Amino acid sequence: MEYCPWSLESLRLVRAPEGATRNRLAAPTVVNAVYQVLHGLDYLKHFGREEARARDAMGNSDQQLNSTLTIAHCDIKSDNLMINFEGLVKICDFGLGVLLEDNKHITDNMERGSEAYMAPEVAETKEYWEACDVYSLGVSAYEMLTGRLPKGRTKFGFWKKTKEMILKVTDDNSILTNQLLVLLK
Repeated sequence: MEYCPWSLESLRLVRAPEGATRNRLAAPTVVNAVYQVLHGLDYLKHFGREEARARDAMGNSDQQLNSTLTIAHCDIKSDNLMINFEGLVKICDFGLGVLLEDNKHITDNMERGSEAYMAPEVAETKEYWEACDVYSLGVSAYEMLTGRLPKGRTKFGFWKKTKEMILKVTDDNSILTNQLLVLLK
């Protein structure tokens, strides 16, 4: 096990220049971190394939285990991207991670990911696949570069609040319902 003393989030908060209104990381730092995380996510694809090959080599004849496996992290955010003393970025906290077969998605009732970072389709359908990790990385990169989350996102209850607001507006005024539905599409 390797010790990584910082997360990208902690670096963003600690390294803000004096008098800065927003805590940001320098663009080259963010680009380097994103590059490393993308390599890590790619490794998870290959690790899943190696896992499938290892199971196959052990003589497992189960059709399900002979498929291509990919690992999806399901909670990529700057708090889960750690940095060691050499400046290497490591992905941590695989508590919500899943093995996906044959590039399929997983659909279950389990809450996967942090709302402020999750792809919109995950919030709506609860379907998760590996591309959702890349979307979450994009939100994290935006936050590291600008010092804030994209407009309309908060770390607490973004989707729940948005849905409640939409339902309240549609309940209060049925005239707005059709206009709102057109905008949402």
